[in-house]
Amino acid sequence: MHAMFRSTPARPGHGSGTPREISDVGVITEASANSMLSANSASNKASCSGCDDRVAVRDSGRAKRGSVVDRWSGFFSTIAGVAAALLAVAFITFQLKIDVWRGGGRLRHLAAVFTLWELSAPLLIALILAMPAHPWRVAAILTGAIGLAVLITHWALYAGTAESDRSPFDQKQFRLSFISLVTFGGMAGSGLMYEQPGMYLLASLSIWSLISGTYEAWIYLEP
Repeated sequence: MHAMFRSTPARPGHGSGTPREISDVGVITEASANSMLSANSASNKASCSGCDDRVAVRDSGRAKRGSVVDRWSGFFSTIAGVAAALLAVAFITFQLKIDVWRGGGRLRHLAAVFTLWELSAPLLIALILAMPAHPWRVAAILTGAIGLAVLITHWALYAGTAESDRSPFDQKQFRLSFISLVTFGGMAGSGLMYEQPGMYLLASLSIWSLISGTYEAWIYLEP
């Protein structure tokens, strides 16, 4: 009977195990977790490195675009000062010759408005460029569109005026208006170009607009 119920010694690796075995299992589990965390961290860093490169390229592109416009800020500040001075002179001219453009009919009125706009367009461009985002495309398209609208109105009035009612001054203004078509059409088109050539074209046409507006104002001083 005693032989039947004799206890059998526990074999190694079975049963609850010794404390040493339990501690070894715990150490192995912790090492495996740390290894998995390290692998995940390395994988995340590798995947984010591409994101960082894309962000760096995007930021460098924005900085390059901003630097191109920033280089023109001094130029357009000067343009704004010159345009403001010439605009003041034009107002004085129209006041001195008020009987000429007030008594000359609608074509004379529109010619005066167009002259003032030629001097105002570079000033408006400079003011818009002074905004924090430097929206030079908005400035180019806006000023060009307004100039073209005034020009088309002038053509419509000229076409609706009888030939006997057109003075030599009106005929001269009509011939010169095709130059203004190129000027303001180019301004609007520069806003659709790449930044570097667009800024050069906009700056060149701003200078020409000041010259043309000054010449138009000078015509009013002719007897």
